[in-house]
Amino acid sequence: MKTFISFSTADQSPADQFVDELRLFYIDDFFFSSRTMDEGYWLSQIEAEIEQAKWFFVLISKNSVASKWVRREVELAMSLPHLKGRVVPVLLEDTPGWEDLHEHIGRLQTFNLYRNREESMTRIIEGIFRRPRHRHPPYRVGDVMIQVLILAGGNGRTRYRDGDVLCDGPTADTSNRKFRLPDDVAQNADERISETKAAMDAKGRMFVNNPQVRLKDYSYGGSKESGGLSDKPLRLTLGWTEYFHTRLTNQERAFILPDGQSIELKYGRDLADLSESELSNPIATNMSVVTADGKIFLATRGKKVAWNPGEFQPAVSGDGQPEDLDENGVYDPFHTAMREAQEECIGGYPVTRDMVTFFGLARTRGTQFPFLFGEIRLPVASTELPPPLSPFEGHPFPIDFTIDGVCDWVRKYHLDHYHGRRGGVIGTTLFSLLQSLHYEYPDQWSDVANRLRIA
Repeated sequence: MKTFISFSTADQSPADQFVDELRLFYIDDFFFSSRTMDEGYWLSQIEAEIEQAKWFFVLISKNSVASKWVRREVELAMSLPHLKGRVVPVLLEDTPGWEDLHEHIGRLQTFNLYRNREESMTRIIEGIFRRPRHRHPPYRVGDVMIQVLILAGGNGRTRYRDGDVLCDGPTADTSNRKFRLPDDVAQNADERISETKAAMDAKGRMFVNNPQVRLKDYSYGGSKESGGLSDKPLRLTLGWTEYFHTRLTNQERAFILPDGQSIELKYGRDLADLSESELSNPIATNMSVVTADGKIFLATRGKKVAWNPGEFQPAVSGDGQPEDLDENGVYDPFHTAMREAQEECIGGYPVTRDMVTFFGLARTRGTQFPFLFGEIRLPVASTELPPPLSPFEGHPFPIDFTIDGVCDWVRKYHLDHYHGRRGGVIGTTLFSLLQSLHYEYPDQWSDVANRLRIA
């Protein structure tokens, strides 16, 4: 959903602050006008962008009221029928006479940032974009903000190895402990799935239903034998869901329900509280793969997958399946990590449980997917690995596992995504790389943060 932001270049700093706050809530598809180009070209470019926009925000200040460019953009936006009721004045400061920008602009709903920023931003995020304004901050390293909330671990020290992750369920019977769609989400669900399947079939992409292990709740911590508290064990309470339910909730969180609320706003709730969540919430394992020759793997997703085709992903990324249960019907995330590693990255290499380490549990702020994150350490060189067993799912590739190598890659693709040069979801890929770097170089983490200062 494209949003056009009109502002005076003299207000670049408060404009950046406003936009950065919206980006925290996956509102990141913006048009900005460039006023350095030829005026004739500017008019045609601006007209094209405003005609594509679904919302038009004008950031009002003494500078913008005095700007002929802002006035022209406002005049154009107010003249377009598709933006009727979608022009949004946002007051950056006390600006007498701002209503003179257009004869009708003073009648519109106004958001006053200089008097009550918190209330105004909540009204914009939840009222206009229909996204919940979560109270939890994103994961941040330097100026790189990633839309992930760490729920356990992830501190550069805590490692969950075999025996440190205790799972309750989900049982071998996939009809037991099964997630049920909320009634208003279930309305027309079959029709929505049929439409999605037809669209995927037309693009030659796979779209099939399958059971998924669902994370219902979590806790962690206990006492050390030597005294004091520990982050271990990590306890997971699990049930069942299915991919189509995941598609209808987590992935289509912006869908508007009959009462006018989005799925995310109504059922997303507190990111840290999975016990009350009414989303599908399949648990995944997102893992880096590190080899003996100092390489770390990530991947591009296959072109025929249904979710984020062709985009970056961690080297290993997959959800829990029925085949990942032990003989007692208890989920084994280490099995998921090893299975997915062979399918997506390391082929038939004989990975063992002692090569797998989880760093913690997290949840994405957008789709609200919960995932275990960590890495798989292999005692062989990257050049010795066989090809993936399932190349359909993605294409792995290595980069140098050094502070310079990882920071350069993260900086480049963070900026490409931030400035719209690359779309798609990249956050979990950056997160996995940075977590592995944090655990490899914990004493140099402040240096990593300094290298990721963008300004």
